[in-house]
Amino acid sequence: MNEIDFSQLEKLQKQMESVDYTKACASAMNVISQRALKYISNVTKPGHYKNGKTGGTLKRVGKQKEQL
Repeated sequence: MNEIDFSQLEKLQKQMESVDYTKACASAMNVISQRALKYISNVTKPGHYKNGKTGGTLKRVGKQKEQL
């Protein structure tokens, strides 16, 4: 029968146990939220709507944060 060498698999397991997934998740969430805010800001149209409401405050808020 053939023998299977699990040494590389065990080495990979030890490396994965030492990784801090909290930082990776936080970084990924920041990137996703930045992309979502950029998309939503571009889609949100400022101005007056048919129902009488005025819009566009989301774009204004995003621009104010960029200036800070």
